[in-house]
Amino acid sequence: MRVTSLGRLAFRSLVFRRVSVGLTVISIAVSVALLVAVEMVRLSARDGFAATISGTDLIVGARGAPVQLLLYSVFRLGDGINNIGWSSFRRVQEDPRVAWTIPLSLGDSHRGYRVVGTTESYFRHYLYGSSRSLSLTDGSTFSDTYSAVIGSDVAQDLKYEVGDQVTLTHGIGDTGFITHKDHPFTIRGILARTGTPVDRSIHVPLTGISAMHGEDPDTPPDSITAALVGLNTKMDILLLQRELNAYEDEPLTAVLPGVALHQLWRLVRSVELALRAISICVVIAGVLGMLAAVMMGLHSRRREMVILRSLGARPLDLASLLIGESMLMSIAGTVLGAMAALLLALAMAPMLGSYLGFHSGLVVPWGFVLTVSLVLVLASGVTALWPARRVVKGELGYKLSVQE
Repeated sequence: MRVTSLGRLAFRSLVFRRVSVGLTVISIAVSVALLVAVEMVRLSARDGFAATISGTDLIVGARGAPVQLLLYSVFRLGDGINNIGWSSFRRVQEDPRVAWTIPLSLGDSHRGYRVVGTTESYFRHYLYGSSRSLSLTDGSTFSDTYSAVIGSDVAQDLKYEVGDQVTLTHGIGDTGFITHKDHPFTIRGILARTGTPVDRSIHVPLTGISAMHGEDPDTPPDSITAALVGLNTKMDILLLQRELNAYEDEPLTAVLPGVALHQLWRLVRSVELALRAISICVVIAGVLGMLAAVMMGLHSRRREMVILRSLGARPLDLASLLIGESMLMSIAGTVLGAMAALLLALAMAPMLGSYLGFHSGLVVPWGFVLTVSLVLVLASGVTALWPARRVVKGELGYKLSVQE
């Protein structure tokens, strides 16, 4: 029989057995969807983290774990860390090798959104993505002590506009410890969407933080959480890092953002491997389920095969038919699974952004999807060799002959 005739015959046979075939295809699709979705979420999360901060050479904070400093000061994740003195920050700021600094004061919130105390340098020097600067969709940056500049998510979720007032709460979460009702801040500007934690932050002047806590409103606070530092030349990064880590006046930690991110991925690598292993096991289970369906269907298709033999089909043709049907089911399951994974990743993207604080663009690993598809189709063809061999060798308890 010709290949085209076998192909049409395999397709019609699958349509005739559409209920059992459909269940097999669905099992394959679920396994492929899980494997591809895990990979997409993993790559999207990495892409979102990497795009959050750009152009910063060092992050300086109190002595502690570099990853914790990175997560809290940049991604606004985790619990609070110790502060560093303002005098230590000024020493860093006045270093001739330093081009710019961005002080950060964290620890307050508003209706679940983090508050960032900073200065005008934040809007001039903070970069994200491919060295993109912050921009405003409405209003301006700080104009007085009680100014506030909010991220796009804050404005959208809480329906805030320029001119509205917000009161800050000491502490993190929906409910804090102390609400500073006597010191409301007026929204002066709304930042354009960045896809980073900036979108979910409320920015106020450091002097406003001081005034809110009963200190002199004309001076910055006595301490800050961390500082982002940019240097004049990249040659000085490692030297300044060593000097700050050995700073005698106060225990400090200076970390390179890229190195801290690498350490973070090393910490979560075991989780990634575990998820991938589970997904691969599910795919293997789907292939074995397809094999079981083919084997169980052989005896019920005895009459069909005898008729095909009477029409001139050779045993090898029938074996090719079984292999072709398995590969067609695999192709259908792979396509459906990849589509389901894409829809699942799209649905999970807002939840991922809400939890982690950034909204990464969906990263679709087309090379990975193609590799999985090819491997799965080939694996289905290989597993179908067993029932095909039984057909060729006449091991099903009957002879495939015209006389049967």
